[in-house]
Amino acid sequence: MGTGFGVYLYKENVIGTELVDDGLRPGVTYAYRIDHQAQEQNQALGFVSVAPFNRAPVAGAGLASALTTDSASKRPNQAIIPAPTPLPADALLLGLISDASYTDEFNTLNVVGEVRNDSNLDVGEVTVVVSFYDTTGNFLSEARDQTMLDHLQPGERSPFLLNLTRPVGMSNYSIKAVGRPVPPQLTSQVAVVQSKAYQDDIGFYHVTGIIENTGSILVQRAKVVVTLYGRGGGVINVGFDYPTPARLAPAERAAFDVKFTYFPHVLEHRIDVR
Repeated sequence: MGTGFGVYLYKENVIGTELVDDGLRPGVTYAYRIDHQAQEQNQALGFVSVAPFNRAPVAGAGLASALTTDSASKRPNQAIIPAPTPLPADALLLGLISDASYTDEFNTLNVVGEVRNDSNLDVGEVTVVVSFYDTTGNFLSEARDQTMLDHLQPGERSPFLLNLTRPVGMSNYSIKAVGRPVPPQLTSQVAVVQSKAYQDDIGFYHVTGIIENTGSILVQRAKVVVTLYGRGGGVINVGFDYPTPARLAPAERAAFDVKFTYFPHVLEHRIDVR
């Protein structure tokens, strides 16, 4: 993650514990881990053994596939590695820190996560692209949206949230985030001076607080973005609020309240203000 090559995260439910990984770059170190996930807890299954595997060239390089066999059921498991979509010449790939997905009470699929600008340039127009695939690796559809923070300096991160109807036949998905170089810009001097997190009697999770304009210019409309983290520092959910009052003169303060209905095993949170 964050090597400049970009991260293509591919999720799938498999029975076996084998994967053929194509397209490895010479001189690059790769890490692998086999986990069993149940009831939102990851359990390491053991050690990973790696062996070279030479594959014959396949015409039409859209997807590369490998067949393994589950010894219990004798059913073939197909491990699919989606091919990255070519990027525009001036696009910069962002590092994917973590992601998660859940279906809410309205049967809406929510894909959340966090990206980081690992380049040495300021980036804007940051777009997260989620590509969906069926059980055989066929492309189904694509969804895209902007990150919650629209300008990232080198090293800065931003969460994202995509709400969409679950594609029919979806089995897995891949994620990538791209931005475009933009000139450096001055950011509003707005700081969080007070905050707390709690669960109310109805069952909502709140992150509330006070922001203050610590600069010397008028802030027209601040945006507070809250990212929730769980075990291992992974993103659970993200949300935002526009504090009131909207216009803040120097030294003035405003209150915010970011509410969540989905927050399993939340351990900490992060607040960003723009």
